[in-house]
Amino acid sequence: MPLPPFVVRSAAVPETEGAYPAPFDDEKLSLGRDLGTAAGSRRLGAWRERLLPGRRTSFTHAHVREEELLYVLAGRPSLRWIEPGQEAQEVELQPGDFVSFPAGTGVAHCVWNRADVEAELLVVGERHTSERTHYPEEPLFEAWRDDARPHRAWPDPVRPVGDARWPAARIETERLIIRPWEPADAWDLWALREANREHVGRWLAWGRETADVDEVLSDIRGYQVRFAERRDLVYGVFLGDHQPIGGIGLHKRVGPEGLEIGYWIDHAHEGRGFVTEASAALCTLVFEVRRLKLVEIHCEPDNVRSAAVPLRLGFTRTGTLPARHVNAAGDAVPSAVFSLLAHEWQSDRPLKAWDSLGRRLY
Repeated sequence: MPLPPFVVRSAAVPETEGAYPAPFDDEKLSLGRDLGTAAGSRRLGAWRERLLPGRRTSFTHAHVREEELLYVLAGRPSLRWIEPGQEAQEVELQPGDFVSFPAGTGVAHCVWNRADVEAELLVVGERHTSERTHYPEEPLFEAWRDDARPHRAWPDPVRPVGDARWPAARIETERLIIRPWEPADAWDLWALREANREHVGRWLAWGRETADVDEVLSDIRGYQVRFAERRDLVYGVFLGDHQPIGGIGLHKRVGPEGLEIGYWIDHAHEGRGFVTEASAALCTLVFEVRRLKLVEIHCEPDNVRSAAVPLRLGFTRTGTLPARHVNAAGDAVPSAVFSLLAHEWQSDRPLKAWDSLGRRLY
């Protein structure tokens, strides 16, 4: 009877030799079989690794978000680890030893075979698109990786290629596509605005304005100009490529080290977490790609639904600005301010992003 696709025999999985990209490729690492990918695992990487005498599994590294497990199958390799602010330590392992590296501890590690016989390991680790990795003994590699971002802890055939440029021109989350408005969207955007004039107009003056499709087209062309100049990044939020359900944007209103997120959603799609999902994607890109320090969200204090979004994402209400927001009547009213700093942000939500030339950004 043939094996089902989720069962693989280790010997049938091709073995590859590990090495870092140039110019860090002088050192050869372990020989491994990617069992996880072969068996169809989506969230965990699983490798069976052969560690020849004198080789190590990787540069000494610590994961921010990925937990890693290691089981010694054969040989007596040495575990090397560095606790934050401490000197490196090593201990010899033996078959049957099981090692856990919880995420976020800052403990850097690798396995180095200093014996004269081959060692064999089973290594299992999480796959997180938002992973960050620290290399305390390899500052040149860490600086290169932080700049180019082409290398990940686990192989990813569609990883960012390193030459992509901000801003993101297409963002894909679990349920949404977020992209700049295009002229071809004019009729759909006009219809969406008309259907939500009362819904959006409760809080935003522009939501009550009557516009024909030519005026909406003019708005879209204005968005495109500001997007190209990176002054204002205005996106449509879509189910699929052609069903808009709202809008979201990144705005330069909070100083040089931050951006403000603004959003609106179709009344028929309210309450389903779409705004939270889209806002989380922009937070990840602002902090991990654009490398800014602050994201803010502003809304009228009485706008309970809008205020719930930043609270769900871990923002802190930091105050109220008087006469900052223009309400539906055109009057200046107070604005509640919610703030989030880069070191406070954590998200495991699935996310992919590309730049305007189609290069993988995240």
